Amino acid sequence: MRWPSRLYGPAFQVTLTRHVTSNEVTNAMRPFFFLTHPDLFGNFPEHSKINENAMKTLTQHLNDIAEDNNANRNAGKTLVFYARNSTKGVIKSEEEIRKVIITLDKTARQTVLSALKSVKLPTDYIDKIPKKQKNTKMIDMMRDEVVSELDLIRRYDEYFMKKTRVHDRPNPPNNDPETPLVVWLAENVDKARKNVKKVEPDLLRIVKINNDLRWNHGVEEVIFGTDRRPDIKLMGLRKLQRILRRQPHCAGAAVRGRSVFVHPARSGVTTEGEIVLYMHDVHNSWLASLQRIHEGGFDKYVEEKPILEAKLIEALNGIRLTRRENQPPVLIDDYNDRLKQLLAEIARNGENKPENFLEDTSHLELVLEAPGGEMFLSPSGQFIVPSDAMAQHLYAMLAKKSAEAVKRLAEYNEAKSIEAELTTATIQALGLISLERNDGVGSVRMVQCCSRLLEAAPIIRHLTHGIQMNIDTHYCCKNEGYLNIPWNFQLSGV
Repeated sequence: MRWPSRLYGPAFQVTLTRHVTSNEVTNAMRPFFFLTHPDLFGNFPEHSKINENAMKTLTQHLNDIAEDNNANRNAGKTLVFYARNSTKGVIKSEEEIRKVIITLDKTARQTVLSALKSVKLPTDYIDKIPKKQKNTKMIDMMRDEVVSELDLIRRYDEYFMKKTRVHDRPNPPNNDPETPLVVWLAENVDKARKNVKKVEPDLLRIVKINNDLRWNHGVEEVIFGTDRRPDIKLMGLRKLQRILRRQPHCAGAAVRGRSVFVHPARSGVTTEGEIVLYMHDVHNSWLASLQRIHEGGFDKYVEEKPILEAKLIEALNGIRLTRRENQPPVLIDDYNDRLKQLLAEIARNGENKPENFLEDTSHLELVLEAPGGEMFLSPSGQFIVPSDAMAQHLYAMLAKKSAEAVKRLAEYNEAKSIEAELTTATIQALGLISLERNDGVGSVRMVQCCSRLLEAAPIIRHLTHGIQMNIDTHYCCKNEGYLNIPWNFQLSGV
């Protein structure tokens, strides 16, 4: 049987109206929610209440559209929201909040676009979703052929089965850093968005508890180690919250005005006077540590530290003592032991400095590390020195590499000054929920990476919308919703 030829002409197309699906709406609106969710405005109850009411209206309107339930009744209505200027950290002042207005439309697409534009988020993700789709491939494949009805059905099935067979799909790219960023994002972004959706409730609870700890208990900030899993963070925050609610006088007084590190190290006080709590300790151990801090159990180390530092600074002609960026906190008793060990070595073997040793080293920085490590000049221009270093070797390195250290320090300080600004701009341009970096990626590399991401934004932001991104040295899609990308990524295969 010959199929009627009029069906094969170019006018024969299956045209489907393309509605934005509920999952696509969720993905598109996720960055907006992380700027306006009521739980984010802990110390601003009026802003929180306004956002809560507006969020209910917006959510109901989008649900009405999805269910074809008289969505026109709210079309044209405006909603007022208060938005954070950044998705990072706790809101500390009203200056970090802005008022925005969105307009409801009879279509989900236009409503979402209005919300994203109100907070200056990119709209590429929603723009890339076609308004109509045409299914002509199967018809074109059979044009001008004589086929039976059964053969047509068979070939129809084969065509669509081929699209769903696992072995017929292209192999996803591996996590090789040489993989082009566009290719890797395209293969992994759906998985990342699903992971973010799973942890989204925990992420919001984390912000809510952080708000409570800051505004009701005076905690400056709670900082976790390299473990970014939301469930681990939530467990630690809840534990600290319970302790402070039950013991406000001793534990509350200990943390007031201080940052708290929840870290895989023993509990104590850092060189900067902040608190460290061992992440795997039980409730009573945390309470005991906070009671010891409140009772002055570390005061002798705090009093001893400046005296020891002054001696080392004098011995090295005025060098600045500092700490390495994004490294685990150093407990003050451990640090004092390091100072004593190096001072003892200088007293024994450091009387005679080399002739080329600098008379003034106040423009240089030294980081005193645990014994047994390597002595070297870091990429940021800091001299990394183990406490068991030999005095003469230390002198020689300071004299030999001082010029290079000054150059690296200048580059690092310049990068550090613009890193926060570039990070915020990248989050905004790519529609991210968050953007972080691993310890091995310094400020200079982060600035370089953010600059390249901003240049690539028009190409990739439909793939980065609504995800959490972490800058590292390799690719990885993590279960907690982070997409790791290398700082020196290749944008395309060209």
